[in-house]
Amino acid sequence: MTPTDADLKGLNFLLHGATILDLAFNPERHSAILTIAPTTSSKTGLRPVNAVLSLSAVSAVAVTLQDQEGRRPRHGMTPIGLEELGQLVQHTRHPLAGVDFIDSERNSTPKGMKVFEWFDPDLPGSKHTLSFFFGLRNQHDEPALLVFLILFDDATLKYPNGEDLPMAHFAPAGVGYKAVALEGASQDLGPITVLPDPVSPASLDGQLVGLVFVNSDSEAIVSFAVGKASWDGEQLRWCAPDQVTYDIPEELTHQIRPRLPNMSRGAFRLDGFSYWATIPIRPSESPNARELVRVHLKRTRSFRSAWRFLQR
Repeated sequence: MTPTDADLKGLNFLLHGATILDLAFNPERHSAILTIAPTTSSKTGLRPVNAVLSLSAVSAVAVTLQDQEGRRPRHGMTPIGLEELGQLVQHTRHPLAGVDFIDSERNSTPKGMKVFEWFDPDLPGSKHTLSFFFGLRNQHDEPALLVFLILFDDATLKYPNGEDLPMAHFAPAGVGYKAVALEGASQDLGPITVLPDPVSPASLDGQLVGLVFVNSDSEAIVSFAVGKASWDGEQLRWCAPDQVTYDIPEELTHQIRPRLPNMSRGAFRLDGFSYWATIPIRPSESPNARELVRVHLKRTRSFRSAWRFLQR
């Protein structure tokens, strides 16, 4: 199946922090199958234990060893054959870093020393590339990168039982916080959750909405407040627990999303609301939720509108 832009974005996030368990390449069928253990949770809040990524119309596969400047290391390694490709992945197994795996300009051409290379000169240029790397140290304690590059046209993602696993479920949508670490401060290789798509303001009428205040530097959850939303067809409002009503700004109105089942602030679960939005705050700001609401939202000035809201 030809992957869409959403599929490719989702695959990038799915591979973040994932472990490649196996790589099976079949030159005759021009296919490559990767077995993956992801750490990324999808928009539904689910995290597959294992997933199978199948690449087809593969026109080339290359594995290279390079130093940090992309050159051949002083001490190389013995090239491998096709039957050893999967063993090489299993031997160097560790979580993948970054979110730049599909169509990466950085790894679009082989550099350094070639460890494995295969290509079909009769196939036209491939539409996409998949690249990932492992950091290594040799017996001389010298660092190097083992880079895998696969050129392909089509991709499918499935559970190990053969059931389809939509890549687009891992694709971020909208602006602002697209993927977050819901267990405190973000980590380079820590598990991330792709946020659900935002909902329409009309669907929020009468719903409990949590305002989650996030440190703009560390992206850690600092505090949160829960209130009831109201939509009059033009303005979204939010009633705080102290019965004070605030106008939700336009840019935040369209970034409110369904609550994920595993939201927490460290060991403390974030409960009591069905929808939420993140509000970045400065590291120096007070963690007091009531103060943060007053600073980042404006009180509703229309007393008539506020009265109608409170009477609902």
